[in-house]
Amino acid sequence: AEMRAAIDYYQRAIQISPNMAHLYNQTAWAYYLLGDYQQARVFFNRSLELDSSYPDTYRLLSALNRSQGQPQKALTMLERSGELYLALNDLESAASVYKDALGIDPNLLSAHSALGFIYYRQGLLQEAIDENLHILALAPNDPMAQRNLTLLYREPDRKGGPEDEASTTPQPNESEQRPLLKAFLAGLSKVR
Repeated sequence: AEMRAAIDYYQRAIQISPNMAHLYNQTAWAYYLLGDYQQARVFFNRSLELDSSYPDTYRLLSALNRSQGQPQKALTMLERSGELYLALNDLESAASVYKDALGIDPNLLSAHSALGFIYYRQGLLQEAIDENLHILALAPNDPMAQRNLTLLYREPDRKGGPEDEASTTPQPNESEQRPLLKAFLAGLSKVR
C-alpha cells in the first residue's frame, strides 16, 4: 500500500513537473519494489531520456537487469554509473558501484582498474597497488596496470590509509584532475 501511495505521489509530481528525471527515477524504483518490472523499465527509460547523466538511474536500472537475469546489461549499467560518479568526483559512490560490478563478475578488469584509480585518489596506495596486481594476475600484459604500478611504486609514501593523516601522497590539483580523469575514462573504454 505504501509503494502504491508513493507511485501516486510521484505521478502527481510528474504532472506538475514533467521534465524532472528524478521523479521518473523514483517512480521506476517504486514499481521495481512492487515487482512490476515492465513499468519500472518504462519509467527508468523516460528518466534517461530526460537526463542521461544521472548516475543513480543507471545503478537502479542495473538492479532491474540483474533481477531479470541479465547480468551483462547490469554490468553495463553499473560501469556507466561508475563513470558518471567519477565525473562528479563522488569517489565513495563510484567505489560502491564498481564493487557491485565485481559482485557480478569478479574478473572485470575495468572495475579493478577503476577501483585502483579511486584508491589512489583517496590516498590508499596499497589498495591501489593491490587492484593493479589483481589486473596483472588476470591479464599479465595489461599495459595500463603495468604503468600504474610503476607510478604507484614511485610514490614517496606508500602507507596510505585513513589512519595516516599526515600522508604526503601528492593529490592532483583541480587543473590536473580533468586530464587524469579523461585519460582514465579513455583507458576504461579500451579495457571493455
